[in-house]
Amino acid sequence: TKQACSSTRQTERFFVADGQRFSMIRAFKCVVLRVCEALGLFSLARARGNGLHILCYHGFQLRDECQFRPQLFISSATFEQRLQYLAKHGFNVLPLEEAIDRLRSGTLPRNAVAITIDDGFKSTLGIAAPLLNRYQLPATVYVTTYYMDKEVPVFRLAAQCLF
Repeated sequence: TKQACSSTRQTERFFVADGQRFSMIRAFKCVVLRVCEALGLFSLARARGNGLHILCYHGFQLRDECQFRPQLFISSATFEQRLQYLAKHGFNVLPLEEAIDRLRSGTLPRNAVAITIDDGFKSTLGIAAPLLNRYQLPATVYVTTYYMDKEVPVFRLAAQCLF
């Protein structure tokens, strides 16, 4: 059952389906993506095969992070499904530096993809690394060295989680 409800921001509306809260904008985007998929537009774009696609990730769900910031965190199941898709459909996953070098030199293979992970959260080592190893896919991790050196959490993100 879907029901509309207002968020604290007056301009955004939400609906609830299967016990989960979704923004109307997100729901619209999902519908558009499903229509494009049904029409074969993704296959058409992939058939061209040229260019470099960079998949960017931030964090991986350890507990309830996906409910807190779904734009920032991804569940291990969803991440694994994406890696399976890359492996099954013949994408050439390259380390970012190699991908950029090959793009510049004109030797980039068809369906080239680079995976990047920002911030280097603990979940990168505990969740992403084993999955990447399982599928033998490289990724580039950007580590926030200030917080590593100080051994403190990312304050803004920690404060948002509390409130």
